[in-house]
Amino acid sequence: MSKKLIALAAAATALVGVSAPVLADDTDYTYDGTGVYSESETSFDDGYVLYQLQSKGVDATAVEQWGSYYRAFVKNADGTTAMQLFNTDTLTPVSL
Repeated sequence: MSKKLIALAAAATALVGVSAPVLADDTDYTYDGTGVYSESETSFDDGYVLYQLQSKGVDATAVEQWGSYYRAFVKNADGTTAMQLFNTDTLTPVSL
């Protein structure tokens, strides 16, 4: 009986290990009505934008799409965090 329980637990663990990467995928997909799903052209890759901002010297800790801008949470020199908006094409700061 215990061998069956161990085998069942091992199988369940393996199944979770296979499905977890699929669940972690945050890509947006669109359905075109013909049975085909494709990656959305409007998908937002926050990790890439965060990397690009950091490459420009912005000490951003998080970024998200906010309407037609990117909203980044940026560490100031004094250790506080401020929200800043950036142009989605040029990644230049935007002041409203």
